[in-house]
Amino acid sequence: MPYSQRETTARRGAKSGIMNEGLFKESTEGTPQGGNLSPLLSNIYLNHFDRRMGDYGYLLLRYADDIVIFCKFESDAQDALKRAKEILEGELKLKLSPEKTKTIHARKKGVEFLGFHFNGRWRRPKDKAKKKFKEEIKRRTRRQQPVSIETVISFLNPVIRGWGNYFKGGTVKKLFEELDGYIRARLRSFKAKRRTWGTILYTLPQSKLKNMGLISLSSLLNESVSCKGKIQTKAVYGKTVRTV
Repeated sequence: MPYSQRETTARRGAKSGIMNEGLFKESTEGTPQGGNLSPLLSNIYLNHFDRRMGDYGYLLLRYADDIVIFCKFESDAQDALKRAKEILEGELKLKLSPEKTKTIHARKKGVEFLGFHFNGRWRRPKDKAKKKFKEEIKRRTRRQQPVSIETVISFLNPVIRGWGNYFKGGTVKKLFEELDGYIRARLRSFKAKRRTWGTILYTLPQSKLKNMGLISLSSLLNESVSCKGKIQTKAVYGKTVRTV
């Protein structure tokens, strides 16, 4: 695509407006969060920031507008934060989030980035990601739904596969087993139309749910992936840490 055409496409996307609760609203600045154009424009606009911080000698990790700067000493981190603010707010006229913009000791408190919580020993889904996943499972297994359990399983599988494939490169074996148990308990309660310990423990054995097509998070840990028609060994998910 010629450069002029790419520029026109980007401008149209930035001015396309947004839908908020069914109502159209013009976009006068920025890009709609979650839109396809947002990460592209972030990369274009923040390329200046990457270069400037690189000139100062800082090691940083950025995904769209989520940024982490790595420093060995606290004094270096404070200097990095000061320089980052000068570039982002002074030169690029951006606003930093007060809640997310801070210096932390990664090994002591851990770092959150792209849904993961990291420290020096492990990386796991952060609490907010786990809570949101369980809420979605609960929503899709409401006992009041006038559908078969096979239909509910078909509702669940895309969520399980998507969430599991995203986080399976982390330290998640035990967590996946716990969440698999939660999913099975929800399905058993749906089938029996009530939630008791007897229902959770003795209705619909795990093997039967598997035969009905239920995907488990644990099974995704050992699953190979297909690449251009060839079966490949699974790749470890490589995204890392958060904050300026």
